[in-house]
Amino acid sequence: MDDPLALAERRLAAGELRPALDALKEARAPAYAAGDRATLERIRELAEELQPKLGVGRSERSCAVLLVAVHESLALLGDAAPEPPSGCQPLSSAPGVPEPNPEPEPEPPSGSQPLSPDEPEPYVGEGVQAAHVEEAAGRVLEPGERLLGIFHGVVRTTKGGGGRGAPVSDAGLDDYLVVTDRGVVLWARGEGGGAEGYRYAEVTGAEPVGVFGRSVWVEVGGTRRWFSGMRRADAETAADLIRELAGLRP
Repeated sequence: MDDPLALAERRLAAGELRPALDALKEARAPAYAAGDRATLERIRELAEELQPKLGVGRSERSCAVLLVAVHESLALLGDAAPEPPSGCQPLSSAPGVPEPNPEPEPEPPSGSQPLSPDEPEPYVGEGVQAAHVEEAAGRVLEPGERLLGIFHGVVRTTKGGGGRGAPVSDAGLDDYLVVTDRGVVLWARGEGGGAEGYRYAEVTGAEPVGVFGRSVWVEVGGTRRWFSGMRRADAETAADLIRELAGLRP
């Protein structure tokens, strides 16, 4: 079987953009499972080269999702300390040179996290209010959890046969599908609602459905959880992002 990374490089060189993207997505999960940072870095380089060539549309959004997933994979593996050049010695071992006292680093504001320069911005779907993004950070996310995507719509119940049911909470308030570095949260903000979260290890599927008013179902423990009233592009991006982070195939 052909190595997906090598296949992606050939496809990209040949101008076959969507097949190149598919091969890069196929290469990410095994590279992460093997702890192969070099391959993940190469996937990121190729995806960054590929993204502007895809234009505006589903493929470009899918490439953006891949870049988020690669960033998360590298973050989970941790940063490897660089090796000193051959023949060099640490400064502290040089004779007669006292080791300087390091200056204390400023403390980050309470509740904030240091951001790496290449950390992707969260995907904010259409209709999402900025105040609700801040509210989600305070009410829905756990300490240290990072927001990767937030989508506006309606959290719904699940019917007995697994179909889409009625809204969970009273109408009139905005509901959100929240995607983080740890899992998925269905957040019904109205009376009778609440936040229902699932780790990626629990998620066994995610698909966009519908033609005009798009919905997404997220499968957990054999049961579909429903989120409706989305833009088609947002529904496709949300499902793609969840699948990529959960290590699922479309």
